[in-house]
Amino acid sequence: MTGVIAPAVARRRSVLDEIVDVRGDLRAVALMRALLGVIVVAHLWPDLTSGVTPVERFFVPWWSRLPVPSPALYRGLVWLGVAAGVAMGLGVAARAATRVAFVVVGYLLVLDVTTFAHNRAFLTWLLFGVCFLPANAVVGIGARRWTTTTGPLWPRTMLRIVVSSVYLASGVTKLANPDWRSGLVLWDRVVRHEQNIPFDGWIHDVITSRAFHHLLSPAAITIEIFVGLALWFPRTRLVAIWVALVFHTSIQVAASVQTFSFSAIAATLLWVTPATRDRHLVASPGFARVARRLDWLNRFEVDVSRGKSASTTIIDRDGAHRHGSDARLFALSRLPLTFPFVAPALALRGLARLRGAR
Repeated sequence: MTGVIAPAVARRRSVLDEIVDVRGDLRAVALMRALLGVIVVAHLWPDLTSGVTPVERFFVPWWSRLPVPSPALYRGLVWLGVAAGVAMGLGVAARAATRVAFVVVGYLLVLDVTTFAHNRAFLTWLLFGVCFLPANAVVGIGARRWTTTTGPLWPRTMLRIVVSSVYLASGVTKLANPDWRSGLVLWDRVVRHEQNIPFDGWIHDVITSRAFHHLLSPAAITIEIFVGLALWFPRTRLVAIWVALVFHTSIQVAASVQTFSFSAIAATLLWVTPATRDRHLVASPGFARVARRLDWLNRFEVDVSRGKSASTTIIDRDGAHRHGSDARLFALSRLPLTFPFVAPALALRGLARLRGAR
């Protein structure tokens, strides 16, 4: 019996070792860390600018033994958190700043049950995970050009599970709730915050109508479940990221969700392939210059085309070649700033080719 168990235990250890020991490039996570720094500042700003701190009004700590700061110390902690967020965004002592931001945001989260919100807990989880990643001065004023940081990827995998579980838990629980399925909850939230809707006239009337949300709510639930699952599969990942970007942008416009949408958008960087310069781009001087400046994730080895012809060519990581407008669209679809606008055009072109092949 012992002889049967030993190989099974060894196999489990080898799988665990592989998960723990696998390493990769962390530039995307470093960029996420910089964005989280901005989000930390936005998260703490209301406390910083408020005339009354939570400890000066009714509040309930999560644990009775939790030390409660004085109003002056509370403001000092908020200032410390804001300073840490700024340092994260600038790439100055970023690992230490991330840990300080996590402690401040996490402590203030558990200090008052009455102000608990899922967006605060989500931000705390993201900060906790980034604390384990050696993504220091890769972006920001503390970084050198093309600096590459490699490290263990298990904290990124942990954060992926957290992000995916948020989508799936939200979608499944809403699916089980008849008020969510019918659109009642979503309609109520939009109506209560209709001042955030940037449209007037008939568009405003449609967005605030009950019938619109009767159709929209099931679609929103489907999107959450789709994103939570599709992010795990390479073939559907880019679609899931694009859908998530549109989804969270629309939520931020139509409802008051504080910093949740921004945190979720920043978290899409967790799904970037942990490799750099795995594609070769040859382009005209102008396009090559744009690609270099916008390639924040260092995905391309960029060269300027020589000779009279200035056609764009991409050699993908699998050896496939793309030329001309296809190559330009593909390159722009892999740059963070242009991805949301170019990815649909690239997808439509791919579908058109599939139809033509049939």
